[in-house]
Amino acid sequence: MEGEDIEDKPDLSQVPKWVLVKLRDEMKNNLNVSQQLEKTKFELEQLKQKQSNSEVVSREEDLETIRKLKAANYEFMVQLKKMEKDREKDIAAVSQDKDAKIEQQKSQLAAAMKEIKNTKEASNSNSSILLLEKEEELRNKDRELRSFQERVSTLEKSARMHEDQLTLTINSLNINDRPMLSHSTGGLPFDRKLINDQIRESKDGVKKDRKDTVSNGKKEKGKEKEKEEVKKKNQETYADLDRLCQEVDRKSATSEFKPKTEKIQLEIAAFIARKRKLEYLINAAEVAKLEIPEIEKQIIQKRKDLNDFIKDINSEKVLKKKEKRKVDEMDNTLSILKDEVQRKRLLKKIPHKMALQPASFGIETCLLIGPDEFGKATMDPQGKFYGKGVSLYPFNKQTGRRDGDPIADRFCASLMSNGTIASLADGCGWGVGSRDAAEIASYSFVDYIKTHSKDINSPKMGGKMALRAFQHAQKMITKDATEETMFSVGTTAIMGALVLPLQTPEKNSDWILVCATVGDCKVLRWDAANQEIQDLVPESRVELDIRDPGGRLGPYIEGEADLRNLETFSVLCNEGDLILMMSDGVHDNYDPEYNGIRPSDLKLTSPDNSWKNVKDDKSVVSKTKADWMLLAMKGCVIEALETGMNTPKNLADIMIQHSLDITKASREYMEVEQKATPPDPIAYPGKMDHASILVITVGK
Repeated sequence: MEGEDIEDKPDLSQVPKWVLVKLRDEMKNNLNVSQQLEKTKFELEQLKQKQSNSEVVSREEDLETIRKLKAANYEFMVQLKKMEKDREKDIAAVSQDKDAKIEQQKSQLAAAMKEIKNTKEASNSNSSILLLEKEEELRNKDRELRSFQERVSTLEKSARMHEDQLTLTINSLNINDRPMLSHSTGGLPFDRKLINDQIRESKDGVKKDRKDTVSNGKKEKGKEKEKEEVKKKNQETYADLDRLCQEVDRKSATSEFKPKTEKIQLEIAAFIARKRKLEYLINAAEVAKLEIPEIEKQIIQKRKDLNDFIKDINSEKVLKKKEKRKVDEMDNTLSILKDEVQRKRLLKKIPHKMALQPASFGIETCLLIGPDEFGKATMDPQGKFYGKGVSLYPFNKQTGRRDGDPIADRFCASLMSNGTIASLADGCGWGVGSRDAAEIASYSFVDYIKTHSKDINSPKMGGKMALRAFQHAQKMITKDATEETMFSVGTTAIMGALVLPLQTPEKNSDWILVCATVGDCKVLRWDAANQEIQDLVPESRVELDIRDPGGRLGPYIEGEADLRNLETFSVLCNEGDLILMMSDGVHDNYDPEYNGIRPSDLKLTSPDNSWKNVKDDKSVVSKTKADWMLLAMKGCVIEALETGMNTPKNLADIMIQHSLDITKASREYMEVEQKATPPDPIAYPGKMDHASILVITVGK
């Protein structure tokens, strides 16, 4: 009975893995259901205990709970029976699959036995024919193998020959040149004895001097030629070895059904080819080892150089900080603006990273000072600079001279071989005091910049130096004044300009204009390439009355300068651009208000169409006027370019003549009537003043 029970029990070792996994999952589910049942029973016991301890729980609730428990128990039993049936079906299916596989294997085995039997019968009947064909096939294979072995032997001889040539070449070279040759030969192994000699010499510290090789140029060229020939030959031989390895691999891949002798011979050939490659790699590695000490020395040297470089950078940074601190300390003493915070904010518009050409300004070629008298122009021999100043005031019959004389505008320009220093000063008011203040300021600015030009190494330093030059001019104006005579010393507005050459082009520009200004002078730039004119100080008078310059040098506030509108700025320039520096006597006469233009003509709002009662914002009015002025001045520049070769002279003459023409009616009325003109800007346009202009051509 026990034996029968064992036979009836299915063999689970033959059951597929997925079935066992499924059975395991089902058993886990059964375990979970059992646990749930136990939990439910426990809850039932708790409920029963709670019912016994509590009088609140009703009999109906207990019955409902018992009913739910019975229902859950019934569902569990149904699910358990279903799972048992599924398991029995899976075991039966596995047994059927096993029986089917056994039957299939038996049928395959019978078919194989039958085929073997048929093959033996066919072999016995045709044995003599098969033996003859086999012998013929073996003879063909032997011939092919001998041919292949001869080819291998030929290639080995060729490789040895190239190896001998390479050994001779290496022996003839300096030992320090051999590692370089190992990288240029393309891949054949070197002589083993030579490698051992090199290693031994390297360990013993044997070094040879390369100076002989450097001194003998012909020998060096010969060595280079030999290196190239050896490299070419070794590349060819190594290519043959590569092809040989490929051929051996190809034949080995098809040697599965070949005779054992041939298979072994092919394996030997493959080992020989691989051995040659391995020898090359080993020898190349040993040669590379010789380079390791030299490379380590180079690494140490590079690290030392890096450390030195870092030290130099740190030292340079320290020196720059010291130099900057020194410059700041000097600015605190020498600059017209003593407050360091305000000074930095003022210089923010000027770049500091642009490098200037060494000895930026070069040598002075011409110093121009003017104007000396009414209408007299000042021009350099080459026509690069032109300056002119006139008086627009009427001739007074009672005094026998023009009102406002002498002309209080003064300019000074130093034309250098590689740049320009220029200043224009507009004395405030009439009289000798105003003229003297303007003359002192204009010359002192240029002289100070020339004296300290070697310290200007960047555009920002140029701006700092311009502020120092203003302070120098302030001291020169007031140096001889006492408390009693201070009130009689004149004051002046001033514009200082430096045209500097850049070391490297910035935004396709080779020059930079650096300016400092206090007062109401203007500077404009004519862009020759784009045929456009640019006002560099467009906001100088937004909040100021036309009679107030906004700032001035001289004893104005308790003996100090008035710096309300002190400003610095810069602009990139190109060769051939024009720089126009002018006093308010010129640019005010390009104001539409002084040219008989009404606000309505410029789409501005005014109840009586007068400029005094314009309702628009001041910034809008200022911009509208500036646009009209620039358009009018652009027309003057274009006219000057079209009328002749000497553009600076033509342009200055045209703009001065415009100021004379626009004030002609007022001047003639005052000369005849000997009184002020009626307030009619249409009949009597223009503004009478001293009018001066400088035109500078950018370039060497």
